[in-house]
Amino acid sequence: MPDIVEDAALHLDTVRQIFNRNGFRDPLRSTRFRRAESIDIDFLDFGTYSEENAKKRGLSFSGVVRYPGSRNRDDRCSISIGINSTMRGNHERVKDYLIPHELFHLYQYGYTMFRASWFLEGMAKWAEWVTLAENERNREMWSTPLPSSQKELNERVFFNPNPYDVRHFWNRLAELAKSQDAPMIVPEELRSRRFADGTPVIRDQVWRGHSLMLKILQELDEDDDKVTREKNRQPNQWTNEDQRSTANNPILMKAVQRAVGSFRISTPEVVRFLALDPASPG
Repeated sequence: MPDIVEDAALHLDTVRQIFNRNGFRDPLRSTRFRRAESIDIDFLDFGTYSEENAKKRGLSFSGVVRYPGSRNRDDRCSISIGINSTMRGNHERVKDYLIPHELFHLYQYGYTMFRASWFLEGMAKWAEWVTLAENERNREMWSTPLPSSQKELNERVFFNPNPYDVRHFWNRLAELAKSQDAPMIVPEELRSRRFADGTPVIRDQVWRGHSLMLKILQELDEDDDKVTREKNRQPNQWTNEDQRSTANNPILMKAVQRAVGSFRISTPEVVRFLALDPASPG
């Protein structure tokens, strides 16, 4: 078995156990993915799908799939992440940020139907640090102040042309809430795991802000149920347009504000942020 396949499977199992042990609901336990029996990793040539996808290192898929007649999958339903097998340097990325990022998307999908890119990509960038080393972090990623006006909220978060750049927003929330984090749970067996080249899978045991992020996902879990009822939609069957609608932005941000407010952080920066009305046109 190629090292990249072994390393990807080991990293996914490690991160999944950490997510679950720290309170995040496993996607397979969500109502959305209740028919799935496993989380798979598929190594694919993304270029066969589209020119745009050819440039991506990884993808996560929000649908439950079944492969009739597959000997390896025993005709079971699964959800999956994809790794671009033709992307140069992807083995190293599998060992650092790629697996946590794509796996966390499956957790997000399991909690909520909302698919705003600033939420999905920005929060998943924060999740990458679950197994990365604290001392390798760029200070700017944690020190950029929260938006203090509707203009900043629109430009830096809602309509940021680079949704990955919204990591500064999520990382700042994590930094401000870290003092109230529950102790990070990392089972002893996971701490000694090594990739094929001998490097540790877990670089440290610091994952700042995980308690707040869990609370935000729980708020969104309730909010999309409410929208489903109000809009008379089928549960877990929103159209792609409804999932990605910018009309969801205020709902998402109000959930963030409620979660932050419940942590009772009283710095001027947080007070200004909580005073913003996400529904305001700015």
